Amino acid sequence: MLLFLAGFVIIPLGVSIFDSFFQVSLLDVDSREFSGIQNYIRLFSDKNVRQAFLNTSFYVVTALTAESVLGILTAVVLKDKFRFRGIIVAILILPWALPPLVNGVIWKLIFDPSIGMLNSVLMRLELIEEPFIWLNNPDISKICVIIVHIWKMLPMISIIFMAKMQTIPEEILEAASLDGSGKFKQFFTMILPNMRGIFLITLIQGSIGAVHLFDEPYYMTGTASDTRSLLIEDYLIAFRKYDLGEGMALAMVISFSLLIMIVLLMILVRRGTKDV
Repeated sequence: MLLFLAGFVIIPLGVSIFDSFFQVSLLDVDSREFSGIQNYIRLFSDKNVRQAFLNTSFYVVTALTAESVLGILTAVVLKDKFRFRGIIVAILILPWALPPLVNGVIWKLIFDPSIGMLNSVLMRLELIEEPFIWLNNPDISKICVIIVHIWKMLPMISIIFMAKMQTIPEEILEAASLDGSGKFKQFFTMILPNMRGIFLITLIQGSIGAVHLFDEPYYMTGTASDTRSLLIEDYLIAFRKYDLGEGMALAMVISFSLLIMIVLLMILVRRGTKDV
């Protein structure tokens, strides 16, 4: 186990941190010049990096909020047995099972202004008079990207919540019903408090997925600054500008930011659990 950690985690991490303090070109990786923290200074003064950071922050906050709320609601609907429940759950899993690139292809076609299904439906319902350009609109494109990401992640989050809900003894809920507690009261007084622990898993999974967002925005909108995530910006720096040193620096910023976010989530969730 220690050899595995050393070979696949510790050593690559150490090399990445080391390279982030050097000026390294992808065109000549053997030639390097020590630059100290200049790579990090250039990152924080780069308007494209700042915009990518704001975009990624929007993705993280929106994804965590929507996935938590919709995941809980979906789990409540699916936790009890009913006819065709198995088929519905199987269909629900499909978006999560599909590769991110395939999701991007599907939704790019849906949002297409000429042949897209979304414009066709809205025009038939007379909600819009002419085809709307979704992905080239700076005010809308970011929302379109995060909708696709939520569509992909929601099944996994819902299944995790549903699995936890099914561990709550039915006898407790039945006793609460006999005492006059309705479904609404049972949810907030008995089900939701028992979900606090599992929130940590879903929040961590959601955070990792949102921070690592790449395929969907890259295929749907390319490298447009309005939707560009930090991972896309890192790709552009390292493989379009050929600046591996600055690319490594941004990779370290992303990794340690995500680590700090996860630690803060763990602290908040554990404090919330102790208060129950």
